[in-house]
Amino acid sequence: VDTLETFIASGRDSKDPSVVSAKNALAKIYLMTRDLVKAEALTDEVLSDSPESVDAHYYRGQVLLLKGNGNEAVSSFRTVLREKPRLTEARLALARAHMMNNEPELAGDALQSGLKIMPDSRELLHALASFYIAKKGYRAAGNQLEKIVKNNPNDIDARGELGDILFALEDREGAEKTYEKIRQDFPDDPAGYLRLGRLYTVLKPVSYTHLRA
Repeated sequence: VDTLETFIASGRDSKDPSVVSAKNALAKIYLMTRDLVKAEALTDEVLSDSPESVDAHYYRGQVLLLKGNGNEAVSSFRTVLREKPRLTEARLALARAHMMNNEPELAGDALQSGLKIMPDSRELLHALASFYIAKKGYRAAGNQLEKIVKNNPNDIDARGELGDILFALEDREGAEKTYEKIRQDFPDDPAGYLRLGRLYTVLKPVSYTHLRA
């Protein structure tokens, strides 16, 4: 931080690309430490001198999200995506901003638009699956998770979530088979065991009557 602040205060032209980069780097640090006042001030400075700075628009959007200002955050992330349509982080942030604005359909559209450009993006597929799960659209969510597993059969989390969806659809047998396959394929990972244990607890509740006096 001190090095960046010293460089910024060195008297160079504020429009100098190196100064813009330093301010954006410092804004990112302040954003990570949740010093939103300083982060926003720096992005405002950068955008005043270099309105085309994609990084500044992105960090400003993140600040606005943390401040609960979804409307302005949407504008910032849309600006970013016009310049960098493949920037997954901005696509996910745009969806979050729309959700903050109680615009779930636009959030879904943001994710689907990204998948048209990057159809194999694990992050976007998983975000869309979570979006459908929140709406109880379990089959649609399962479709997204299946794409993740097709691209990476070793994705334990996605495979486990597929089992969870089968359970939510009351396909208990399918869920059990899915969890058991995870246990067999990854015997050193607790995921399969934990999900099977949870399933059996729900299906076959333990009776403690034998312990009563």
